[in-house]
Amino acid sequence: MTSSTSNAGLDDTLDDLVSVYMTAHDAEEFIGAAIDSCLAQTHCRLELIIVDDASTDRTVQEVLARDDERVKLIRLTENAGPGVARNAALEVATGGWLAVLDADDVMHRRRLSTLLAWSSANPGHRILVDDSVRWYPHGRDSDDLLGAAVPSAPRFRDVAADEWLRRHLGGKPMFRRELLDAGVRYPDFRAGQDTSFLIQLAATSGDPITWVHQPTYLYRFVEGSLSTRTLRRLDEVERMLLDLRLRPCSDDRIRVAVDMRLAALRDERMLVEVKAAWKSRQLVELSRLVLDGSNWWRLPLLASASVRTRVRRKNVVG
Repeated sequence: MTSSTSNAGLDDTLDDLVSVYMTAHDAEEFIGAAIDSCLAQTHCRLELIIVDDASTDRTVQEVLARDDERVKLIRLTENAGPGVARNAALEVATGGWLAVLDADDVMHRRRLSTLLAWSSANPGHRILVDDSVRWYPHGRDSDDLLGAAVPSAPRFRDVAADEWLRRHLGGKPMFRRELLDAGVRYPDFRAGQDTSFLIQLAATSGDPITWVHQPTYLYRFVEGSLSTRTLRRLDEVERMLLDLRLRPCSDDRIRVAVDMRLAALRDERMLVEVKAAWKSRQLVELSRLVLDGSNWWRLPLLASASVRTRVRRKNVVG
């Protein structure tokens, strides 16, 4: 895919080079759409750094099929995980702004230009996170979401690092390159590395995370099963939180937020284990979990929250 210069105009007055970085492992099914959404941005001054984390499918071929000089491919010979792969991208990025894009997500074509325009109108904000639109593959067509109007003057809110962590807020940041000078990098974890990096970025710099309310990042959500993989993810998130608690950038407020997240994680783990035991008819294990004096009174509340979440998802899909 070759870039077009037909979008020259107001957007090009914001001439910052943006380094979009993406990591991929066996992502052939989705990565083409992610790459195309980046190359179609109305802000043309960008580089797309893709780190292939030792894929065994046709991920690399999908990348090479895009004939665009802005695409830079790095290939790792061994699967190292998303944190290591993201750090490899950061080492070669040259843009004044950096923005992460997951290989199974897509961006609204005006995402970069509107964030840059907002930054120009509101100088001093160096960590920007836009709204993520959760997209269910069997629900609303992505073209409808990607073609939606973008607010010219979106609302925003500055959120401190500890509040962001405590409230379990999410999103993919775009941030100034100089914030990396303090040595902030992604941790070597298979889950939670994005949260750790964002909190470190804000805590080390003292900058807030600026939440810009424009729906320009499309997050592909695939419902997962309750399996050992889920429990492994929870293990990795717990490791990440414990690691973040001990980092030099973490003050008392962040440590309190970490402890609150750890408590919530224990509740999530318990609910996963109860559902897994019920599904596999492990009645002895189910009885142990339900009758545990520290657990039973929270189960109805947690189950109710899970049902409400599923109802919301069904409404979005419908």
